[in-house]
Amino acid sequence: MKNLSILLIDDDLLFLDIVEDIARTAFPSAQIVTLNGSRDVAQICSAVSFDCVILDYQMPETDGLTTAISLRQKWPYLPIILMTSAGDEEIAAQAVRENLSDYIPKRRLNIDSMRRMVDRAVRMSQARQVIARQQQELEMFAHTLAHDFQQPLRQIGTFVKMISDELGKNNSPTLARHLQFLQSASQRMSDLVNVMSEYTLIDKPIECSATHLSRVVKRSISFVTQYIHESGACVRIKNDCVFLANETLMCSILQNLIINGIKYNNSKKPTIVIDGSQHDGECLISVRDNGIGIEAEYIEAIFSPLFRIHAHNEYPGTGLGLTLVRKALEKQHGRITCRSNPSVGSEFIISLPCVSPMVEEQVEPAMSDFNDADVVYVV
Repeated sequence: MKNLSILLIDDDLLFLDIVEDIARTAFPSAQIVTLNGSRDVAQICSAVSFDCVILDYQMPETDGLTTAISLRQKWPYLPIILMTSAGDEEIAAQAVRENLSDYIPKRRLNIDSMRRMVDRAVRMSQARQVIARQQQELEMFAHTLAHDFQQPLRQIGTFVKMISDELGKNNSPTLARHLQFLQSASQRMSDLVNVMSEYTLIDKPIECSATHLSRVVKRSISFVTQYIHESGACVRIKNDCVFLANETLMCSILQNLIINGIKYNNSKKPTIVIDGSQHDGECLISVRDNGIGIEAEYIEAIFSPLFRIHAHNEYPGTGLGLTLVRKALEKQHGRITCRSNPSVGSEFIISLPCVSPMVEEQVEPAMSDFNDADVVYVV
């Protein structure tokens, strides 16, 4: 660690001399500056770039905690350590809540504790600065990525419309349907890029609204129609429910679970059954498959980043799908659990907040006959 610059603050001159001696012994090459009271602390900190400030709590002008909070507002990464007297345990706890670097009772102050305390505070501050810088770079990357993705997506939408207009009446129904699918896919991708950049990289609240399960399922299935056809699978949806969520994120979540249910499946006809219900003020969405299942010991681990049960050559994937599913649900005040029986299949249960009955009546389902019992929608 480089030569440090340490500021010591106490209104008790005798104790200030003792703390200075301890600090000079603990850090022989450090620049030690002392201040009798907190009156001029902001001025001194503006003039000298200190690596650490150690100050007493009980001072006549302003108590040490108030001074420390004021310093932290101006210099958010400045390590600040509060010295407390006997009986100031509650003050020490408050210092921790205010995100001060550390505190120490005066009776425990010695050369070793001084060295450990300052070293730890400085290293923690350096780590926080690195994390903040990386977060800033990540946010810039997110904005750039979203912008660079949106440009080709807009071009796709523009050229699809130009092709459709050029064909005009000569456009066959099949080709028109394909072009419409391409237009819808590019718009969904654009929506997904926007919302993913918000929840994955930028710490912003996600906009949620009343959403029908039927609408989300229908959009999700339309996005993976070709994959479902090629695998000979079917997706069945049963009961509808209305929940509070972000529709684009929910489509991404269901797409992930549908694809997993088909991919990790050795049956002759992979089948995914999606069902909605309400219980204790929550909407429960069940996504059940007849796949290979998951061993009990791996149930929680499957949501961990980069965790894979199977080799890549057996079942390809990134190991991030379910991690992103859980994170997306947490952003929407939801959660996901799994129960599974190897060789029988798995069931993922999503819990999301319900909406009021008045709001629910205003949201139209995606399928007019979806209120019928056990409605089956097979792609």
